[in-house]
Amino acid sequence: MKKRKNMAVLRGTAAVVLAVLLLALTGFGAFRLMAGPEAVTDGAELKNGAYVSARLTYVMDIIGVEKNGSGGIKAYYAAAPIGDKFVAVRFPASDAEHLLELEEATDDFLQGRAAVIPFFMTVSGAVRPLTEDTAAILSEWFSENAGWMSQAGVITAVENYGDYLSGLMIDTGGIGSVSVGMAVTAAVLAALLLVYAVAEFILIGLGRYDKPRRKEDAHG
Repeated sequence: MKKRKNMAVLRGTAAVVLAVLLLALTGFGAFRLMAGPEAVTDGAELKNGAYVSARLTYVMDIIGVEKNGSGGIKAYYAAAPIGDKFVAVRFPASDAEHLLELEEATDDFLQGRAAVIPFFMTVSGAVRPLTEDTAAILSEWFSENAGWMSQAGVITAVENYGDYLSGLMIDTGGIGSVSVGMAVTAAVLAALLLVYAVAEFILIGLGRYDKPRRKEDAHG
């Protein structure tokens, strides 16, 4: 009987430990999701590792495409102004339609074909450092477009690209160091493990494991 009780304690404790490990491995992303993102209005406000939301009034250009192993498009990288900074924003391929619509609307507005942009996008995601490749692509895009943007009044005269380009990006499919989907899956599994642990400890408290099994009674 004591062995049964000890095994129950071990199982319950192991379930709690596994639940905490699952949450820790995902950077406790589930808690960040429940708390909600921090709204930012300027790229200078971005902090590495934060979970943020931002309103994108313009999408200047799609500057890069991320593909999976089979060659399919996995994500798009867009250059978007957030306050006084141009920020690289990563969009999953599923957001392509809305992303392209805002890019086209931005182009129509800047080229004078439309008086206003009739909609905007609100995005939320993890703030991460730019990879070397993404930083190079963003810098190249800015150098190629700085001239006309300065003439059009989008930016003032350029002396230092660092004045306009953020070294951080927003990954709209992520939270912490993982994807939102992974964080949610880990949270569900952790919740199931904790429910199991609570059930075990309740049975221990009720003395369920202090009683002999029926087979033990029959041979007693």
